[in-house]
Amino acid sequence: MLYQIVSSKKYKDIISLNVSETFSDNIKFAPDYRYSYKLRFRGEVSVPYGNRTETTYPKYFRKLDDSLSLTNGQYTLEFNDGNLCYERSCYYMLKDELEIDKEYTFSITAKATGIKDNFKVSAEVYYGEKFTRYYYQTPDEKYCLDIVDSGDYKTYNCKIKFTAPVAFIMIKISAIDFTGSASIYCPKLFLGDKNFIKDFEYAPEDLTNQLWVGEGFSHTERPTFTVKFNGTEIFSGRKYDKLSRWSGVEFNIPDQLVKDENQFEIQYLPDNKIGYSISEVQLLTLPKELEIIGAQKYQNKDKRFGILCHLALNKKLTVSTDNNLDFLGQINIDENYAVLEFLPKEIGQDVKILVTDGINERSTTVIINEKKDDNVITGTGDFIYVNHNLEDFVEYMSWYLNECIGDMITFRSAYRWGYTSEFDKSFWEKAVKIVKGLGLYYALMTDGRELNGINANPTIEVLDSEYFLGEQTHERDGAYTYQFQNVNHNGDLYCQVLSRKMERTGILSRCSPVYDKKGNARRYYAGDEDLPTVKDAYEKFLFNMKRTAAEGATRHTGVTPMFSTFFKVGYKWLGFESMYGSHEILFGALRGMSSSVGQNSYGAHLALQWSTVPCDDREHAMRYKLSLYQSYLQGASQINTEEGLWYIENPFEGFDRFSYACTIHTKEQREFNRFIKAHERKGKQVRKIAMMVGKYDGMECFSAGKVYGLDGKFWKYSTPEYSWDLLKVFYPQAKIEAIYHFVKKGGEEGLREKDKKFLEAWPELYGGKAIDCQSLGFYSETPYGVIDLIDADAENLDDYEFIFLTGWNTCSEDQLIKFCKYLKNGGKLMLAKLHLSDCIDREIALTGKAKEIDSPYLKELLDYKKQGNLIYFENDGYPIEFKEEYAKQLKYAGERYGSKIITASDRVSFTEYLQDNGSTYIYAMNICWWNDICASIKLNLSGREHLIKIGDNDIKLLGVTPNRSKAIFVEGIDVDISTVENDFAILKGFGQAKITIYNNNGSSSKTINFNGIKRIDL
Repeated sequence: MLYQIVSSKKYKDIISLNVSETFSDNIKFAPDYRYSYKLRFRGEVSVPYGNRTETTYPKYFRKLDDSLSLTNGQYTLEFNDGNLCYERSCYYMLKDELEIDKEYTFSITAKATGIKDNFKVSAEVYYGEKFTRYYYQTPDEKYCLDIVDSGDYKTYNCKIKFTAPVAFIMIKISAIDFTGSASIYCPKLFLGDKNFIKDFEYAPEDLTNQLWVGEGFSHTERPTFTVKFNGTEIFSGRKYDKLSRWSGVEFNIPDQLVKDENQFEIQYLPDNKIGYSISEVQLLTLPKELEIIGAQKYQNKDKRFGILCHLALNKKLTVSTDNNLDFLGQINIDENYAVLEFLPKEIGQDVKILVTDGINERSTTVIINEKKDDNVITGTGDFIYVNHNLEDFVEYMSWYLNECIGDMITFRSAYRWGYTSEFDKSFWEKAVKIVKGLGLYYALMTDGRELNGINANPTIEVLDSEYFLGEQTHERDGAYTYQFQNVNHNGDLYCQVLSRKMERTGILSRCSPVYDKKGNARRYYAGDEDLPTVKDAYEKFLFNMKRTAAEGATRHTGVTPMFSTFFKVGYKWLGFESMYGSHEILFGALRGMSSSVGQNSYGAHLALQWSTVPCDDREHAMRYKLSLYQSYLQGASQINTEEGLWYIENPFEGFDRFSYACTIHTKEQREFNRFIKAHERKGKQVRKIAMMVGKYDGMECFSAGKVYGLDGKFWKYSTPEYSWDLLKVFYPQAKIEAIYHFVKKGGEEGLREKDKKFLEAWPELYGGKAIDCQSLGFYSETPYGVIDLIDADAENLDDYEFIFLTGWNTCSEDQLIKFCKYLKNGGKLMLAKLHLSDCIDREIALTGKAKEIDSPYLKELLDYKKQGNLIYFENDGYPIEFKEEYAKQLKYAGERYGSKIITASDRVSFTEYLQDNGSTYIYAMNICWWNDICASIKLNLSGREHLIKIGDNDIKLLGVTPNRSKAIFVEGIDVDISTVENDFAILKGFGQAKITIYNNNGSSSKTINFNGIKRIDL
């Protein structure tokens, strides 16, 4: 019952509050006086529909409007004690032509009362040619005007004489830890009677091209309320309005005010220029007495875990357990919360834990399974929505544990989603103490996309422990390839300031925009700069990655196959951001390139909330389920959901953890966590085939457009990139690009009114129309099993029996030597003539003028054609231009080197694991999320073929004996095959499972109850 809704009122007609208006109503329920309560208004600041998005709503935070007053016909910027953050600053970038050796006057008129130090106006001068200097660099000169207490307006000024051409001047008004009050007229820079700095003004309606960028002056996201409950004021002050729709505001209710019939009143106070809307009012329970706040149901033998408790009168608890558990001790977090630690000793169901403080008694049960530690964990990054205070974090952890989300938390601090404006060391020390006590692993995904809260990431010193997985950046590949690059003046100014303040990078880089030849600002690097060759483009890409990588970050998650680049710039662990594109292909690249550098651990970052919408359809949850299990099948060891279980970001909806959308996705996460708690990774994954990603290949599989994000005729995707389409021999349904669709059963006919509104508001992403449920290319049949994608610089090729190239490759003598060594050792290689060219110029290659490399090793390589180890196409052009012949050879390779045990239908993705004793384990999954048609696999045992059906959206485990004469098929999420020998199998787990045994005589099935380990004769 903790943190649950006990009473609510939904309003058919949204309640709209303008400034100074009050709304009141009654709410009834039967109080349980063991609990405290809080009042929750599901509401939001009333920005226009369509503006509450990740790209638009944060622009409100940069406005000065809420802090401007009209004084004597001019706008003044107002400061007061109602500080929104530690620092309030605003910026203006002056790029006008300024004369050398002329005397300018820099001035400010202001009045201030009761202020501390660190309140100043500055002009930072950068000399040089236009578009050659950046704000993250040190200025050449700096002029400061310090503002002091004054009873009336006072003018401050200084003289400036420029000694060289000026690239730009950054004007900054800055107040640190502000107290008191102040009123400031816009700064001025005069030469004679001409002023070069434009006055303060209201932001344009479209929020672009704001002349001044503010930090901490907006009240839009920090509206002010007064709230009464049963006539007593329970709150007066600011609350944060998060980016998410209907994220709402919450207020604790003093226990003595709670009755059966209650009246509430909320007043919206007059310091905001935008109204507030309320859709629902709720009452939620809070802990008051001793409570077990959170206990994860599924645990593993010999793996320490904890449960989270709320303390009451007696802070020292007495704990008793069944014999399956050892109680290790109590970790006090503060006077209200503690973690109790346990070590499971034996398998068991409903293992009881009893906790008492001498007055109250609470109990819970856990299920203990047995598995070897295979380092496979799962979790979510929904913490991004949590305010950084202990009470909100405990509520989040209660949900996380009781819903059995997993053993991994991704911490991410972002002002726009969770209101994180400063690093709070005290909070983080307690949060880390909790997760360590619970036995949960955690990573830090650095963020900071607003000036407010840009450096709110916790320090590594606070996070460091044996459970800390490391610091992680995100989508840096997108920053240099597929993300929108052009920025307007406001974006230029904002990114310049952001790069100056940024201490650790996240999704944005610690690098100001740069300028193309026309002076247009680009966020990362100018796409049409003079980069004549693929070698130049690749090396510039590598340089930018090194330049903007976060100091100390060891991890990265992204959506392109450029994983080898991240290893080359120093990252140690990588993950694939899934649910946008072809899972099998991109996981193949992640797996192959991780393996080539000796890194066997890699991960998945599931962007649940994007790619297809709506999120409140069952088909969407099915697709999420497939992404979870596909990550497991593809070998990922850390499988993390970006967010979407506690709250779904996807705009215009407002799905919270109580919504149908979140609960159906949370159910799939809970079942997946249960699955990995019961199943061990099975030996070595079988991967005999690899596609080599050629030297300087710029294909990124996410946006079919530009190679390395560059402009120009010959940088557009062409035959090298389209040749990747030949991967469909191994993954027939794969779509090698970003996939975004509005998917609804019945297509356009199935649309609701809110769906139509959504599509009208965001046509550029989802196409403005709905399509019927269908295969879209996220998942594919694997007719021959899985293959890897490896980097051209990979040293050891002998792990693979067949390697082929498709796209761009710039050949070198070192590469020829490596190919010859591979072929000499018995490998088989397939490539085309252009793959043996040392050309680095796309125009030459795409116009058919590229020649084979001039090297004595070329003849040695081509001699392997006679032995049959080299398949060489002498056709002019890239393989897509002779697709049928190339695909035919790939199919031959698939048949020769692919699975000999399984033949899959077009709805089945499978992967094969081989153990030391020769037994084979196969996970087979029905990838069909769009309808409920059964899939099937053919099991090829020596002497007999068996047809096995796999239900809708289901996953099955099959164990085949070393002599391949028998197999055992298990249907039961909590039961795993531990060992398969020629005459028996060892299974372990709990609950019921259907067991089917296949042999030359046919098959037989039976249902068995498990509570531990059992031997099954075959």
